[in-house]
Amino acid sequence: MLRTSARFFRALVFVAATSCGTSPGPASTPPDCKAGLPTKDACATNAPSYATDIAPLVEARCLGCHFKGNPNSSVVLETQAEMSQQTQLVETQIYRCEMPPADGGIPLTDTERTELLQWLVCGAPNN
Repeated sequence: MLRTSARFFRALVFVAATSCGTSPGPASTPPDCKAGLPTKDACATNAPSYATDIAPLVEARCLGCHFKGNPNSSVVLETQAEMSQQTQLVETQIYRCEMPPADGGIPLTDTERTELLQWLVCGAPNN
């Protein structure tokens, strides 16, 4: 009984660890993923709002894995401050179309990806 329980626990930990903890890398990037890095020129007039544009997007696409207490991800993106601390990492992952991973939920649309990148390029403001 104890051996079976230990095997089951190890299998459960493996499944949990592989479901959210890693990015897929270039080999599994969707072929239709397009990401252009916006410029800072548009920040004065076109910076997306964290409260109305970015927070709902992050909640829908990122918080399935990037929440406090998830043992499979050390990156927490629950607040604007946490997003701001991870700007470079998030920008890189979004630009390379590595997040969200193909097996990690609903992918970002090109419009959502562009909006998130624009917000990050504008300094991840708490607007």
